[in-house]
Amino acid sequence: MSEIEKQVQKYLTPTLNSFWRWDDEGEVIVWADGSTILFRQELAEIAAHLAPLGLPPLEILLILIAIMRDRIENIKILKQRFNSFKVLRSILLHESQKSNEEESISNLERRFQKIQKIPRELRSSLQGKAIIAEVVFENYPNRTSPKTAHAILGILSSGLEEIHFQTDSDLDFPPNSYDLTLKDIASFLKGIDQLDPQKLPLRQSTGLDELPQPVELELPFAQQIRQLISELKHEEEHQILAKLAQNLLAAVSLPRPVSEPEDITHGGVSDICNRGPLDRLLLSELANDDLTLTVRVAVNEALYLRREASPHPPNRCRTLLIDCGIRTWGIPRVYLAAVALALAATVDPQNEFQAFRAIQNELEPVDLTSREGLEELLQTLDTYLHPAFALSEFIRQLQQTDFDPEPVLITTEDVWRDPELQYAIQESEIDTLHIATVKRDGQFQLLEKNSRGIKTLCKLHLDLEEIFSNSPKSVSAITKETGIEHLPAIFSMRPFPLRLAYGFHQGKRTTWWVPGYGQLGVTYSGLLLFWSNSRFGASLLAYDIPHLKGDWIQWKTGLPEEGRVSLVTGKLQNSELEIVHIDLEKQDVSHTSLELEQMKCTAICAHQGFLFCINDSFHTIVTVDAITGERAGSCHYPSNLEYVCDRFFRNTNRSKWFALSHDMVKGEPILTEFALGEISPREVVTIFERDPDTGPVCILRKNGTIYFPAREQTKVIPLMDSITVDSLAPEHISADGQIVVLKVHRSYKWEYCLLNLYSMQAELKTDFRDIQSWVDQPAHWKKTVVNVRKKFLGIIITSDGKLVLKSNKQIYLRLDYNQSQNKIELAHHKLSALDETRLKTFKPVKTDRNVGCQLSVATWDDGSQAFLDSRGMLHLQSSDLSITEVTLVLVEKFVSGWCADNRFWGDPYFCGEHDLCDPKEIFDSVIQEFVEHLS
Repeated sequence: MSEIEKQVQKYLTPTLNSFWRWDDEGEVIVWADGSTILFRQELAEIAAHLAPLGLPPLEILLILIAIMRDRIENIKILKQRFNSFKVLRSILLHESQKSNEEESISNLERRFQKIQKIPRELRSSLQGKAIIAEVVFENYPNRTSPKTAHAILGILSSGLEEIHFQTDSDLDFPPNSYDLTLKDIASFLKGIDQLDPQKLPLRQSTGLDELPQPVELELPFAQQIRQLISELKHEEEHQILAKLAQNLLAAVSLPRPVSEPEDITHGGVSDICNRGPLDRLLLSELANDDLTLTVRVAVNEALYLRREASPHPPNRCRTLLIDCGIRTWGIPRVYLAAVALALAATVDPQNEFQAFRAIQNELEPVDLTSREGLEELLQTLDTYLHPAFALSEFIRQLQQTDFDPEPVLITTEDVWRDPELQYAIQESEIDTLHIATVKRDGQFQLLEKNSRGIKTLCKLHLDLEEIFSNSPKSVSAITKETGIEHLPAIFSMRPFPLRLAYGFHQGKRTTWWVPGYGQLGVTYSGLLLFWSNSRFGASLLAYDIPHLKGDWIQWKTGLPEEGRVSLVTGKLQNSELEIVHIDLEKQDVSHTSLELEQMKCTAICAHQGFLFCINDSFHTIVTVDAITGERAGSCHYPSNLEYVCDRFFRNTNRSKWFALSHDMVKGEPILTEFALGEISPREVVTIFERDPDTGPVCILRKNGTIYFPAREQTKVIPLMDSITVDSLAPEHISADGQIVVLKVHRSYKWEYCLLNLYSMQAELKTDFRDIQSWVDQPAHWKKTVVNVRKKFLGIIITSDGKLVLKSNKQIYLRLDYNQSQNKIELAHHKLSALDETRLKTFKPVKTDRNVGCQLSVATWDDGSQAFLDSRGMLHLQSSDLSITEVTLVLVEKFVSGWCADNRFWGDPYFCGEHDLCDPKEIFDSVIQEFVEHLS
């Protein structure tokens, strides 16, 4: 028997008085009383994990596994179970050296209970036991060699021979000496003390006790500024500042001082080299003959003197003085901050940087490396007209630095040309000063002033109008510039201040209920409307979303979450679809185009955050991210599959059903067979998804049966059990999935079956018109109709100072104040022949952008205008800018409206929950002022 085999036998064989023994022909390790500790294969798995660093004594390993396996309530019971095992006595002896026996048992119990507190799922799994053993024996000193451990592992894995699980009477003691056993026990207890249950899951998944923390690298100052500019470009609040700074980076740079010659011509010699000018050849080289000297020079063997190198140029400190005077307020302040960022981002790594702002005759430091510092710079305002009074403090700061100063004054051009500032700079002790000036029109120049005069270093012009107008995409952003002059002020408001009176066809596609929020609707003209309360009119959420029309909505969210609704709109045949996201909590709307790459769709469905665009003619499916609209993958499906409803397909012989989903690993849509349990696929008419909680719903052909696969539940609907279902069209399923209309087989006198999945009730109908409203009519919908006057031919300011509208039916309505009822109203008016000549006709207006309605305008000679829009609103815009613009809702009995100073009056139906002003005050101070200006 080899030495390795002896060590293996010695390791695996229990002593005569041991607490454990092999049983069942070496397949299990048991206590002395025969109860199981662990199986051989379990021990092999744990040993395989510990083998690379060697195995601890088997007795100690078994004690650890036993504690993990059994619930130890009392350490004295464990003592009795171990009987007279010497290792346990060693444990108690080791503890009793420091305390009495009761304290020893308490300390042991505390350590064993620590193991018991480890989560059961970790203690009960083989991998968890191996991880715990790895931690406990990580620093264990008396482990077998890795070679011996692998030999033991081989025996445990293949099965023990009979000799290995018979007790050896010659081994009366454990393999180690008594003193060494105490040392083993001390290391074992110390290993238990190192156990941290909170770190074990991480150790199991990563092999580490703690995740590595990112190193906090201190970036060079200029790189910090560039990183901040890059971050600000993606923030709506600061992106204009970042864009200005980014444009200036390429142009803003200060000239460096001319460097000294490479070496000092009058200095000493520092070295010799093989290259250099011929006048520095060693004299010994010149002693050679001409040919030899030429060859040595050509092959770089000649020796030259190397002069002493000059010292490096001194480090510099770029110091900014930023003007925060009253003349820099507004756009120039943003421009100045951008210049400061550009100058900070171009500082050399070896140079220093500091920035100050002038506040009267003092300086305050400016932090350009953080958003907070930039915001503070933009908010600070000095009441002085120029920073001349702070120059003395600025000079003192320049003198305190240990580096050569590089001062820069940042101000506007008009401040720079101020004689007081020019005189103060002339009298200052600054040898060289750089001046960066900006103008409101985008002009920037960089000057250098020294004793010889002023020199222009750089000059450029930035298109501020383009930079400031390039804001994030917003569906409510409306330009005021039109072909005439200006649109009314209300068109630039977001959200639109007034509620709208809209009544249109109630349909599954055009309106739907959002629980807890209200009603959403899309008109055929492309308006996205929201009714938060049946007492109020509709809020205008959006109107210029491409392809948004009531009859073009192809898909929308079934059950909205927290007021968030998504819909896909556009013509399927044109492959130009838009996904719209509506957040009713924030009253925000965003949209983006779907990347279909010219693929035409015949159906759209969704699942787990992805949209699936299906073309059943070419058997193609394209997956699109439902948030960004980006294409996520595509595939072709077999020609023997046909699309049925929602995301479900079936083969042509109806023997199998398939569900569509997206494979995140392959990055493409996949069709997997849909399990129906004991239900025959041929009996299923259709499958559709009602909501995430209920899951798919299967409509069976006969016996009035509905099957819910997610719950493996079957429901039999009364009254349906007497008919045979023929088909179910996708458009006959309500938006919330609660109402479905089934087509009954033609052998019955009934044509349709109306099924309510909420109440599990059915009703048989002969005419679809009787049940169309059940599918189309949204839940909780309450329609309030308010008649608004929309069709007028012109407007008249009468000779006696009245505003009169002429309708297309030749009816004259006067805008008047009803004192008895305290309201503004439209009253019938009899117009004189003289006043008829004062008629100003409404003419159509062509605007550059969609404004959500059709506009027409009447214009007076002085430039005053009255706009009439197709929603029944009249907008009065006077040429006198002191007269407030006003919008009136043309309801005959009660005119409501909004003023440009954000005052509302009239019916809450149009004004919503805003505070209302006295109508008389509005009539006298706004409407009459407009009329009197034109009288």
